[in-house]
Amino acid sequence: MIQNYWDELFGRYLKIAENYLREAQNMGLIRPEYDISIVSSCIVFTIKEFFWNVVLGREIDFDKVCSNV
Repeated sequence: MIQNYWDELFGRYLKIAENYLREAQNMGLIRPEYDISIVSSCIVFTIKEFFWNVVLGREIDFDKVCSNV
């Protein structure tokens, strides 16, 4: 149940991040060839991984984070 709450919360953050990044791209601050959905997913995934690793007391594997981007 708690996991579902956090997944929903991070899903909201993903939409917010995507909107801000898309707006920044429209203003010319981010190159047009970047796929905003991938960039925003990477940012939110990194925050989510960091959060859960801190909560659970695990080491953070920085090589794993966003390695597919």
